[in-house]
Amino acid sequence: MPNQKISGFDDLTTAGITMSDVVGVAAYYDNGGTLTNVRFSGSDILQDLDSVLAQGETAVNKDIILSDGGFNQMTLDINGLSRNNAGNFTWSGTGRQIISNTASAAIDAIEILSNNGPGTNASILISSRSPGTGKLKLKTATDIQVDLPTPPSIGDVLSAKNVNGDVEWVTPSSGGASAFTTLTSADVIDWDYATDGPNIKITLGAGFTNIITVDTIGEFPDGSEGWMIIDPSASTDYKLPDEDYGSAVTMKSLLPDGDVSLGANPVLFHYTYDGTTFYWTKFKNMLEALNYPPSIEYDTSNLLMYHNPKSFNQAVSGSIAGLSDVDNLLSNSFGKMTTSSNSGGTFEYYVDGNAEPNNPTGAPFTAWVEQVLIE
Repeated sequence: MPNQKISGFDDLTTAGITMSDVVGVAAYYDNGGTLTNVRFSGSDILQDLDSVLAQGETAVNKDIILSDGGFNQMTLDINGLSRNNAGNFTWSGTGRQIISNTASAAIDAIEILSNNGPGTNASILISSRSPGTGKLKLKTATDIQVDLPTPPSIGDVLSAKNVNGDVEWVTPSSGGASAFTTLTSADVIDWDYATDGPNIKITLGAGFTNIITVDTIGEFPDGSEGWMIIDPSASTDYKLPDEDYGSAVTMKSLLPDGDVSLGANPVLFHYTYDGTTFYWTKFKNMLEALNYPPSIEYDTSNLLMYHNPKSFNQAVSGSIAGLSDVDNLLSNSFGKMTTSSNSGGTFEYYVDGNAEPNNPTGAPFTAWVEQVLIE
């Protein structure tokens, strides 16, 4: 009804209408210095809305743009919220902040992305540390997936790669479960657990001090164990990881009776690490087996003893000293043999099947013993 006088006011809720139902609103504007009357409808407001919506109203096919009057602005549209301001964007509240998605069978239903250009190293921080000591909880009905640039193999675990807390996929290992890594002899031989693993081999180099070092206390996992093989054929100079010889502060190496002697043949070490100390067990003078039981292809029911000439003195020939113990290599009730005090017999040892001038039949060995005592 044109030119109708408005003498009383109802709000939209009391009137039971929405903004689009409003036929006209009276106002005035500055028309070159002259205040001029103007009218517009509720639909006009909704069509030109670019900042604030009345509660319960909808801006159809329109964006909401918040601007500081210059370049910086933020746009809310049907697809989401975007902004071109390089400053911080803050979402804050005093209650619980909840992001929820009720979509069914959706892959990556909620994403938090940091899409920076080449050459940037953007990160995403989720912190519950300040203030107080809050926990960060991850709860899932199935699996947790960690997608690093290098994919894992089945059975790999996440391991710290540096003191900054960066992690990587590594294949778990323990003594006997990893291949040996050969380390090069030098004055200082750095043993890096992450690179070299728990098992190493070293041929000690002549002219080097061959000091084995571990840089940090936490480099080897607490409770880890493994093996080390040392070849001392060229040198017997070496040091185990210890703070006294350049390893991490408080690190120690302990051996039974402190015995670090090697000998001339390969030495096998086993260790257990408790977080600060290596506990070593040493097996030195590792040799090829000497006294294998015979491969006998005839009736052994009446065979009482078997011995190998190498069991005398690990030689292939020579004199048999008096009162020498000669092991019986058969598992029966008879024990070892002991030569008499006046024994002076000799023996020669031949490879089984090899015919030689003094052994034309190729017998495995020949031995003469004047007298033995059987225990």
